[in-house]
Amino acid sequence: MIWVTSDTCFDNPSIMQYQNRPFCTVENMNCNLIDNWNSKVGHDDIVFHLGSFGLGTVKDQREKFIELNGKITLVRSKDDAYIKKLIEIGFDSIADKLEFEHGGYRFIMTHDPLSQEIFDDDSHGFINLHGSSIGSRKIVKNRVNVSSFLWEYSPVSLDEILIEYKKKGATRCCTV
Repeated sequence: MIWVTSDTCFDNPSIMQYQNRPFCTVENMNCNLIDNWNSKVGHDDIVFHLGSFGLGTVKDQREKFIELNGKITLVRSKDDAYIKKLIEIGFDSIADKLEFEHGGYRFIMTHDPLSQEIFDDDSHGFINLHGSSIGSRKIVKNRVNVSSFLWEYSPVSLDEILIEYKKKGATRCCTV
């Protein structure tokens, strides 16, 4: 199974207030994020985390990381630390952008959404999966926001994304 998420923001107390997250403490948020993740993601599943994993020391983030199921690739955000720190946390691989095909569709994965002018035009042939806590809509034209707060604080499968995408009446421009 293939999953995508972003903006888990482990150990980030300010994100709770900024997004009005429904948790009473940072520890409660961390536990819920981990439980929600592991209730969906299997040990051998693939997860693309599109940035803003969390705050704190390498040790703090490693403790969260090792509790998470799946083989996790990180697409870095500007908030994520340098490669050395990310490798020490344990990510299977790290990138700034990824392109991927699934279910007959082409995806480009980034943390920040790509330019609206580009992704409102169908000629590029991709669905932009992105993170970034800006905005509260899951799907805008050919862009899909996979921020955890929009998907019940858990990863979302690529199959579920395609179901939602098709419900929105999106074009078939992004098929392979």
